[in-house]
Amino acid sequence: MPEFPEVYTIVSDLNREIAGKRIISIQILDPALARPSKDIIKSLVGKNVEGVSQLGKNIVLNFQGGGGLIFHLRMTGRLLFRKRDAGADPYTRLVFYFGENQLRFCEMRRFGYAQYLSKDEMEVLKSHREINMLNISGEEFTKRIKEKNTIVKRALLDQDMISGVGNIYANEALFLAKINPERLTKSLLPREINLLLASLKTVINEGISHRGATLPDKSFVDIYGKPGSEQNYFKVYGKNGKPCPICNSIIVVKQISQRGSFFCPTCQKNTAWNP
Repeated sequence: MPEFPEVYTIVSDLNREIAGKRIISIQILDPALARPSKDIIKSLVGKNVEGVSQLGKNIVLNFQGGGGLIFHLRMTGRLLFRKRDAGADPYTRLVFYFGENQLRFCEMRRFGYAQYLSKDEMEVLKSHREINMLNISGEEFTKRIKEKNTIVKRALLDQDMISGVGNIYANEALFLAKINPERLTKSLLPREINLLLASLKTVINEGISHRGATLPDKSFVDIYGKPGSEQNYFKVYGKNGKPCPICNSIIVVKQISQRGSFFCPTCQKNTAWNP
C-alpha cells in the first residue's frame, strides 16, 4: 500500500499537471469504485480542480466550495496521467478527461476507490488525517504516543495517531532509532521518543527524495508509470536473513499486528538503550 512518500509524489505531480484544469468528461467503467454513487462522481464534470492535496494516504482533488474527490489506492491502485491517444492501461476503472490528457484510476484487486466528500465530510477527514510526519511537533508526537498503551509498532501504524506512516517506513524508522518494534509505548524514554520522531522524519524525507518505494510486485508507480527508488536504500525492510548494516547480526522478521516486522535483534533490543 502506498505510504506517505508515495502519496506525496503522486500529489506533487498531479498538482503540476491538473491544478486549475477543468474536468471535461468522466468515464466510469466500474461503478462500484465510484462512491457514494456514479451520478455524484459524474456531477464533477465541468468543475475546475483547484488543487491536489494529501491527507495521510488519501489523495484529494479539491473543488470550489470545500468539497473534494479522494482516491485511496489501497494495495494495487494507481493514478496514471496519460495523453488522450495513449494505449489502454490494464484494470482501468475510472477516467477523468482534461482536454488532451486523461487521469486514469486503475485498480487490479478493486480494494481502492474514488469517493466524493462534501465540505463537512472533508472537515471530518481533515480532523483525523491533517497531522502528519512533516508537520507534527515534538510535543504533539510525545503526547500522542504516550496516550497509547500498546506496542510501538502498532502505535505507528495507527492512522489516527499520525497519518501516512505504514509498515515500510515504520520498520525503517524503528531500526534507525534502535527501538524494538515490540517495546511498549509507555516504556519509551523521552530521548527515545525524540529520536523516533527524528528517525521517522528522516526516512519519510528520504522516501520523498527517491519518489517513493516500488516493491517487487511493482504496484506503486508515479502518475507517469515510473517506479520509485527508495527500495534501493532499505536498511531492514525485506532484508530478513541478511546481515545488519551496523553490527552484522542477522536481520529477523516477525509477524506483529498482522504485518511483517523486520529488525535487528542486537541493535533493537526490547529494552531501553544507553547512548
